[in-house]
Amino acid sequence: MRCANCGGKLILKNGVGVCTNCGARQAIDHIFENIDVFLCYIENDAQGRRTKDSIIASDIFQKLEAKKVDVFYEHISAADAVGDDLINLRYNAINKAKIVLIIGTQDNYFEKLLATYSEYFGNKIIIPVYSEMRPESMPHDIRKLQALNYDAIGADIDLTNGVLNLLGRSQEIDVEERKARARKKKIIVGIVSLCILFVSVVAGFVLFGPPPTKENNEPQLTSQEIYDAAQKLMNDGKYIEAATMFKTISGFKNSKTFIKNIYNRYDGYYQTEDLNILFYINIQNGKTVEVFLERLVDGNKKVRLEESTTLTDDEFELSFIDSQSNSGKIKIKLIDTGIVITTSMENTLETISIGNIDLEFSLQQRTDTPEERDISSDIITSWMRERITLNELKQSGYEIEFVRMMPAGGGINEHAKTYRIANTDIQLLVMDFDLSKTTDYDAMSNNLLDDYAVCAVIAPAEVIAPQDIGKSGNIYQESDILYYPGVTSFQLTGGPGYSVDFYKEITAMNTIQKDTLIGVTSKILMGEYNYDSLYNSLRKETLSNSIIIDFSARKNIDIEVQSSNEPECYILQENDENILVAAFMWGQSTVTYYTGNLKSLNYSLVKTIDVGFPISGSDALDEWKKYPEDFGEFITEQS
Repeated sequence: MRCANCGGKLILKNGVGVCTNCGARQAIDHIFENIDVFLCYIENDAQGRRTKDSIIASDIFQKLEAKKVDVFYEHISAADAVGDDLINLRYNAINKAKIVLIIGTQDNYFEKLLATYSEYFGNKIIIPVYSEMRPESMPHDIRKLQALNYDAIGADIDLTNGVLNLLGRSQEIDVEERKARARKKKIIVGIVSLCILFVSVVAGFVLFGPPPTKENNEPQLTSQEIYDAAQKLMNDGKYIEAATMFKTISGFKNSKTFIKNIYNRYDGYYQTEDLNILFYINIQNGKTVEVFLERLVDGNKKVRLEESTTLTDDEFELSFIDSQSNSGKIKIKLIDTGIVITTSMENTLETISIGNIDLEFSLQQRTDTPEERDISSDIITSWMRERITLNELKQSGYEIEFVRMMPAGGGINEHAKTYRIANTDIQLLVMDFDLSKTTDYDAMSNNLLDDYAVCAVIAPAEVIAPQDIGKSGNIYQESDILYYPGVTSFQLTGGPGYSVDFYKEITAMNTIQKDTLIGVTSKILMGEYNYDSLYNSLRKETLSNSIIIDFSARKNIDIEVQSSNEPECYILQENDENILVAAFMWGQSTVTYYTGNLKSLNYSLVKTIDVGFPISGSDALDEWKKYPEDFGEFITEQS
């Protein structure tokens, strides 16, 4: 931030910019009046460390600043700001900016940025800038935009020039840079021409014999003849040979398009029948290759590698280091009918690795998305037994859709969100801290995870508990796994125990049906304190809901129809086994008292008492204390 008077550095004090040079004071709105670009990124990771995203933003900031583009880069532009001052700076800057660059190296970073800033995008020019990830991993709303791969050669120049063009300053693009590009283009054209000439001679020699000499006066093939021959090869299913021939005349007619289309046939995902090996390949414009290979080891341990290279031949080899730090080589050969993949390990440091693989995928096995593993009750139970992260779910082939950040108090908001497994009714509540060790805010801050992990699931009964269809719809637990039928969504409890919770409408449900949604969590994921607190709370809620339904039926009230005066239910007293509940309606003079058993979840009506005046406050609910013969157990507890 610079002073409009003298260009000196501005620091923020009490929400006002103060120049360290001349002492001038400027309002925040004025500071960002002429802002050109807002760099939208995650500054720190869950452990408070500076992110790779911030470093990329720094590089972009320096290059744009060198072109005298006014940029808001939080690490420098708001270095002295904290708390509300920092928040005000961010939103004022993005509100004034003409262009927003969304920078990310992880899909969950992009999702968090969208959740925080998307309402401010409006009619601004939005440019996603990604690094170290595949573009299809970005959220759907971003994938619709033209994104820039910052890992590509010359991406920084393309981005800088693109911004200048969008700001109407294309005439300022460096002349020397243009000349350098022109020289580079001439060199490339010259090399390509020599290659084409050489390959053309070789291709002609192979297909039609040696070039004409005094003894051999056969004419050389024309580009049209090579083009026609390549098309015939392609029509005969000899795609690789066809691509080789098209490359010799890549500037002729639509040969480049044919080359691109031939290699596009291979793009996509391939999986073995047992789903233990997943392979992904993407060939961009017939030139750049990205490959991803993942192997499931020992039933549930995943090892992966991800590499990229320039496509120079239809068979190529890459060195890799897998996710377990083991090194090796992967050979990939493109054939007319599919892809042959071979891996060989060179240095195995860990007990699990990609290992030695030798397999062939046919093009018939290619899909646009990985095949999803069938989700069963056993799989969900395994998620309750072992913490599974979002990335592990995605790497297992599940397509995960972001739903929302979870609202709650006590600072938990930014640490919890919900997802949905695509094309299913399965919802996931994830948190980026170890809930099993968290009972307050400090504990949460001290137990942050590197990735969001599943801590609760909502799924239909036919998926999550098919064995319980037709049974009672009350809450129950099995082997320290809690099942809560009839829920619709997640809630959060913020402090003192940061806990999972479920939202359930008050509705009559006698038995579990196939499509009944059941909320599930476990003591392993939540920790004993949080789990026991939630289980006790939901048992009381179950009894209270049952009592509301019974009370409404006695009053001939349809609980499905919203009303300005609906039945209320208060828990007045409780002990280890039973609770005392008051059911009533505001403005009426009678209170109906029930007792409920926390173990059996059965309840019974004890007494209806007329308090003698319209109920307008909770004091009217204490009439039960006058009847020790009916409520002796709770009167004793109270004393």
